[in-house]
Amino acid sequence: MCFSTNVIETQAYETALKIREESIFKFVRTECTNGKIFDIDNPGHAELPVITKVILQDKSGNLFAVEPNQLGLKFAKGEINFKEYKKTQKSDMAKGLGILCAVTGIFFSISVAFVQWMI
Repeated sequence: MCFSTNVIETQAYETALKIREESIFKFVRTECTNGKIFDIDNPGHAELPVITKVILQDKSGNLFAVEPNQLGLKFAKGEINFKEYKKTQKSDMAKGLGILCAVTGIFFSISVAFVQWMI
């Protein structure tokens, strides 16, 4: 049985397509992990790269780089402004790091307690 192992690449590609279709801004390009520009219209038969940025342009010519995720889609639709996008992005990153530190601390505490119990 075969199944796809490029779930992250596919999800980023599909979200970038949604951003292009539903954006109130002009779609400029997509960028990949290696910094290269990816032609979203002609993905070819090769494996999809991980799209890390979608570049959008407003009517004034200002460029905005957003990630191909639900938060980037909300910005592209005009539901939030760029300041709110960046603030929410930082908040989400801080929450993620906090959860990682808490889980690491819990596992460390459990391992220390287990070692003391074994002695």
